[in-house]
Amino acid sequence: AIGETPTPITPNGGGDSIALIGRYVTLVFITTGTLSVVTFDSVRPSDQGQDTNLTATLPATGTRRVTIDASQDRFKQVAGNIGYLNLTYSSVVGLTMNAHYVN
Repeated sequence: AIGETPTPITPNGGGDSIALIGRYVTLVFITTGTLSVVTFDSVRPSDQGQDTNLTATLPATGTRRVTIDASQDRFKQVAGNIGYLNLTYSSVVGLTMNAHYVN
């Protein structure tokens, strides 16, 4: 048999740090009843020349999948949680997430 059974976690109200390991990290966010905006803390300029945090807006009930190229340094923290992606949320009520790593 092949396949995986994802195990969602409840995000922390104060934010989370996700290890940027492997080639890609795919984050899946699921909301059940409450809208949430997830902010991805950028630490380096994008290809547009500015350091701009990205956001993913989740509807009150829905799923969003975001894939990060872990080989790039745009989201790798350079102080504190070095090498991690820092996330914050407008609400964690009814929000779960899981991460998939691809080498």
